Amino acid sequence: MNMQQGSGRSDVLATALKFTVSKETFRHILRVPGVYIFVDSNNTPIYVGKAKNLFNRLNSYLNIDLTLYPKTAQMLRQAKYVKIIPTLSEVEAFILEQNLIKTLQPKYNVKLKDDGSYPYVAIEKVNLENKTFYYRVYVTRNKRPNQNIKYLGPYVEANVVKTVLRALRRIFPFPDCSKTKFKRYSQLKRPCLYGQIGVCPAPCVNSGSMEQVKQNVRHLVTFLERGQSEIVRRLDRKMRKLIKEEKFEEAQKLRDTLITVNQLYNVNILKQGYLDSPVLIEELYTVRVKQIADFFKIELFEGNLENFRIDCFDMSHFYGEYMVGAMAVSVGGRLEKSKYRRFKIKTVEIASDVDMVKETIFRRLKHTDWGVPNIILIDGGRTQLKAAYRAFLEFSKKYPVIADKYTTTLWASIVKPNDDFYVLNKSTGRILFKKVKERNVGIQHLRELRDEAHRYARSYTRQKAVKGLVS
Repeated sequence: MNMQQGSGRSDVLATALKFTVSKETFRHILRVPGVYIFVDSNNTPIYVGKAKNLFNRLNSYLNIDLTLYPKTAQMLRQAKYVKIIPTLSEVEAFILEQNLIKTLQPKYNVKLKDDGSYPYVAIEKVNLENKTFYYRVYVTRNKRPNQNIKYLGPYVEANVVKTVLRALRRIFPFPDCSKTKFKRYSQLKRPCLYGQIGVCPAPCVNSGSMEQVKQNVRHLVTFLERGQSEIVRRLDRKMRKLIKEEKFEEAQKLRDTLITVNQLYNVNILKQGYLDSPVLIEELYTVRVKQIADFFKIELFEGNLENFRIDCFDMSHFYGEYMVGAMAVSVGGRLEKSKYRRFKIKTVEIASDVDMVKETIFRRLKHTDWGVPNIILIDGGRTQLKAAYRAFLEFSKKYPVIADKYTTTLWASIVKPNDDFYVLNKSTGRILFKKVKERNVGIQHLRELRDEAHRYARSYTRQKAVKGLVS
């Protein structure tokens, strides 16, 4: 292979490359997980992508309407051929993709900059008394200089990183607890839930497991840095060595670990909608916003696509008690979990969706510092939407200056069973039914946002209920 890039790029591709195909031969690709790299006429990588099924993903590029996706069309016009790297699982494809993006810096990928805005996997050495220590593993966006912390990343997709860690934790159990939590369970002389279900060696109550934690974390780092194939080779080599030394019990444990590692083939780390989409991820976000705006007839301006905000609300309670409201947020077509908010209902004595919606919306409207949404979306029907807008009218009388900032906000609700919508006409006060005729990526995102609000509300109710029942 004659590569014309710098040595760093060349080394990465040379070690990872399996075979190369032209754009015209996508139909002959294997139906396996892997990574693909679009390369231009100068042998320069311009885009790196992953797929659960390389055949499906690459063939989907031949069938999309490129008039909707100008950046994807531009990338495809520049692409000369595609480098294919089959992997053992979708998990390995994700790890390889992230490492290649950081190394190759293809111009059509989201740039991973060390500015703290992207998630990292932190491996922290936590020092205890008597010169002992343990390792904890967790995901963070706060990268700070610390000689006791090793950072892996950055990564683009925080949810995927967490899913990968959950899968790997079943293979290489590790602690994620803070020093405070570690000491609490040491004093209680019993492990936390993670220790009880076997995804943590529980060094808090079993000091003899410290070495096992160290070994598991070492394997985890190897996996995240070098991929599944490398850890399989290392474990297999060590297992064969143990067999030669007639350490059959230890070899059996390693064989079981190898079997579990290979079962990662069955772990799904992405939703099917993302797996089937061949477009550049940032372009997918833009298309979502445009399709949502088109559906609701909202005028978009060139500069506000990436700031287009939707606040979605849901209410929850536990048998009439522990009433809460929750707000999930989308900005620029993507979920923004750092902007999610939850509300402990304070003024409602008897559980009522109408009253809970009114209180939640009233309290949200005070916070223009959170950002003013283009759409306020309620999980519910006409009744819930009416309640939300009544809260706005009452708020307008009390805080007219603040309410003026919400004059262009659209009010809508999403209703089951078909996930159609009710939309408020503010000029007439009428609520109109709007049926969904096309399930495009914009509508799918609204459903995803509704599901997030529902999940967030229920989790807050459960948290309050558990705390109330045990106190």
